Amino acid sequence: MVPRGDQEAEYQVVAVATAVEGVTTYLFTLHNGQPVVFYTQTSNGSRMYLYDSQNFALQSGFAKIVTGNSMPEMSNSNLNNDVQARIKMKEIPLSYRHVWYYFNDQTKKVEQFDFTHRPSDMGLNYSSDHWVLIKDVEEEGIDNFKMFLRYRFFDGKQIPVAMLKDETLFNCYLDPNQIEIMHNFKYGDESN
Repeated sequence: MVPRGDQEAEYQVVAVATAVEGVTTYLFTLHNGQPVVFYTQTSNGSRMYLYDSQNFALQSGFAKIVTGNSMPEMSNSNLNNDVQARIKMKEIPLSYRHVWYYFNDQTKKVEQFDFTHRPSDMGLNYSSDHWVLIKDVEEEGIDNFKMFLRYRFFDGKQIPVAMLKDETLFNCYLDPNQIEIMHNFKYGDESN
């Protein structure tokens, strides 16, 4: 493997590996010079669908080969460490206080909700399965939903991804460009 490759291309595939079962193929790639491990389970057709591998060992190991540095593992518990205390104080947990973007399947558009402040009519609670329960958010048009944050890989970096559940379950991102790319992607940990 040559980790530097052609510096002109936006994406450079520098190695490919297929799992023993032959179902998953990993592409070790440089995106604008930064290491990213993609995977695909595409086995036929004219289009190959690539996704960021969520395997920390692969992402970190490849990053170390390319940059010489190990990637620190971000913990989901770090995102959620103040949830119970903040909700007891009737405040939005710090990691949740953002404008979040999601893909609306009905309008087929990227939409957002502003979770940077707590409207007076918002009820917050915490469930035993670690979800933040939000009720009666009238100004955003959302009645009741659950929210949980976790880290996921996007473009070779761990980013916070919010899992929201109302009638359906979907992922929300801090950057609208991420949702444009990832709006149909399921990480496999979305509970029903």
